[in-house]
Amino acid sequence: MCLSVCAGWLIAATPVRADDPIGTVAVAMNLADDGTLNVTETIAPAKDQVLQRRLLLDVAAEGNRIQHFEVDKVATTGDAEAISDGKALTVVAHGPATVAYAVRGAVADIGDRQQVSWPFASGWGSGLQNVTASFASPTTKPDSPECALGAPGAQTRCTAAQIDHTGVIRVQQAELPPETITTFTVMLPSGTVPASAVFTTIPGPPGPFALTWLSIAALAGLGIIAAAMTCWVIIARRRDAHAAEIPVAPVDPLLHDENGTRFAAPDGVLPGQVGTVVDLRVDAVDLTATIVDLAVRGYLWIAETTGSGGQLDWQISRRAPEDSLLSVYETRLLGILLPDDTETVFLSSLQTPGSRLDLGSLAEAMYADAQLNRWFRRSPEHLGTLTRCGIGVLLAGLVLTTVLALSIGSAMIGVAVCGVGAFCALTGMLLPVRTARGQLLVAHVAALRGYLRELDLEALAAEDREIVLTRAAPYAVVLGQLGGWLKAIETLDTTADGSPGIDWYDTVSTDKERKDLTASTADITAHLPAFLTALDGVMARGAHLQNLSQG
Repeated sequence: MCLSVCAGWLIAATPVRADDPIGTVAVAMNLADDGTLNVTETIAPAKDQVLQRRLLLDVAAEGNRIQHFEVDKVATTGDAEAISDGKALTVVAHGPATVAYAVRGAVADIGDRQQVSWPFASGWGSGLQNVTASFASPTTKPDSPECALGAPGAQTRCTAAQIDHTGVIRVQQAELPPETITTFTVMLPSGTVPASAVFTTIPGPPGPFALTWLSIAALAGLGIIAAAMTCWVIIARRRDAHAAEIPVAPVDPLLHDENGTRFAAPDGVLPGQVGTVVDLRVDAVDLTATIVDLAVRGYLWIAETTGSGGQLDWQISRRAPEDSLLSVYETRLLGILLPDDTETVFLSSLQTPGSRLDLGSLAEAMYADAQLNRWFRRSPEHLGTLTRCGIGVLLAGLVLTTVLALSIGSAMIGVAVCGVGAFCALTGMLLPVRTARGQLLVAHVAALRGYLRELDLEALAAEDREIVLTRAAPYAVVLGQLGGWLKAIETLDTTADGSPGIDWYDTVSTDKERKDLTASTADITAHLPAFLTALDGVMARGAHLQNLSQG
C-alpha cells in the first residue's frame, strides 16, 4: 500500500517540459454539517497548456499511517474532464474549467479537538504559477490553519495561511513545483461535525527482535526442546525418588558353583560404594565399611590390644600388598591409613588431639568410581557434561543475539539458542545424579538390606556359613544391619569349614595358649561394635564427614 501511495505522488499523465507555460488553480473548501468537505477547483491553464492531476485517495499521514479519503459527486464545467474511481481523482483541463466534488474522511478527532485535512493541490503533473485556497466551516471559527509542502516529517510551509475577519481561512502558494505534495490542515473544536477519517498503520521496518519465519521456527524448536527436557526431568526425578521401590527379582546374594557358596553383591558393588550410591554422599560409615571390607578380603588385619593405661585399643596392619584388584579410592585410602612403608597403625594414635587423617580427596575419588561404573552421570559436587554444554550454548547464543541484532536482524534466533542453552544447563542440574543403572542398584541394595535383616543361617550349608557371613560383614556395617549380623555370627560354628576361625579380626583372648591369628565369634561380638564406632569417629574427623553410628 505504501508503494502505491508514494508512487501516486509521482505519476503524471503527460511529461512537463521546462518551457511549458504555467497555469493557476483556486480551491474553495467548504465543510458541511455532516462532515463532508465540498471542494470546488477553478483551473486556469496557460495558453495551449493542458493541466493534469492524478491524486491517490490513500494519503500518507503522520505516524506511519495512511488516511483514506472517498471522493464522489464529481462534476465539471468548462473544458475539463474529471473522474474518481475509488482509488484516485483524475482531472484533465484543456482550458479554463471548474471541477467540483465531495470528500469524506477529511475530519478526525485529535484529543479534545478535530482536525480537517485535505491534499488540496497535490498530484499536479505540471508546475503552477500560483495556487490559492479558502476554507469555511459551519458556525465555528477555526484556528491553527496550516499549509505545508512535502511528505509528513519533511514539510515546509506554504507562502501564506491565515484567517480573515470573516473567519474564512485564506491560503496561497506561489510557484508550486510539479508533483508536489501540498496539504491543508486546520483545527476545530471537538464535536463541530461528525468525524469520518479512517486510518491504517503502515508496518514499520522490522526491529532486530521482530518475529520472522526463521525466528518463529527457532522459537518453536525451543518450545519442543523445552517440553521434551521438562518431561525427561520429571520422569527421571520421579523414578529416582522411588528407586528403592523398583521391582527387582527376589534377591539371592549367594553364588553357587562347584566351589561351594559365595557372597556376591549386586552389580559387583563394594561396601563403600553402596552408601555413596544410595545417599549420594560419602559418609564416615562408607569409609569404615571399606576398611572392614579390605580386612575381609585379606589386605588388612585388625587386632584388639590394650594401651598403656589398660584401655582397649586396636591395631590395623598391612597384610597383603596392593594390587590391581583394588579400586582407586581403596588404594588411596590404604595409602593414607598406612603411608609409605608403615605396616601398623594404632587407632588410639589417630584419636589424639592434633592427629587427623587427610581424607578430603576420597569423596571425589568415590564419586569418580561411581561414574566409572555408570551408577552416576556426574559427581554430586560438580556440574555435569550437559550443564557445561548448556552454559556454552547459552554464551554462544548471547554472542549470536548481539551479532544478529547489530547486523541482519532476526535476533530472536539467538534468543532461541540462549533458551536451548539455558534449558540444557537447567536440565543437567535438575536431572538425578544417579543413572538408570544406579537407580536399579538402589533397588537391589534395598533387597540386600532386607536379606541381611532376615539372615537365615539354617538355609545355608554348615561349611558355607562362615564365608558368607564374613563377606557380608562390611555390607551389614554400611547398611545398618550390624545387629542382625552379630546375632547370626554368635551361632556360627567356625570349624565347620575346616578352618580354625575368623582370620581378619583378632581379639584380646584369655586363652594364653592360643597362638593363631583367629578370633572366636564370642570375642568378635564383644568388641567389634566399639571398634567400628571409634573408627567412624576417626573417618569423620579426617574427611569432615557426618559420623554415622552402626545399626
